[in-house]
Amino acid sequence: MESTIGPSASIQYLCVSDNHIRLGRGIPDGHGHLTVRYGQWAYCSAGRKDEAHEWEAIPATQISQVRHITVMRRSAHGDGAPKDSQEEDRSE
Repeated sequence: MESTIGPSASIQYLCVSDNHIRLGRGIPDGHGHLTVRYGQWAYCSAGRKDEAHEWEAIPATQISQVRHITVMRRSAHGDGAPKDSQEEDRSE
């Protein structure tokens, strides 16, 4: 599911794939890939919607507060879920 949400909306998952973190640093804040994971907003700073992601649960954060330059893995193991883009809720 691809969508646009307002700047005050909160995301609860962040993609922490090393490659996506690196790529996301070259993309303007807020211009990544937004999707739904387990019924909550998830954001990838790299904007790579068709690639596998490593989603990590984060405290609810307004999307306007996400700075691509500061995105990093918070834990050694992510949220424990499979590293697979098929985990996204692609319903519309």
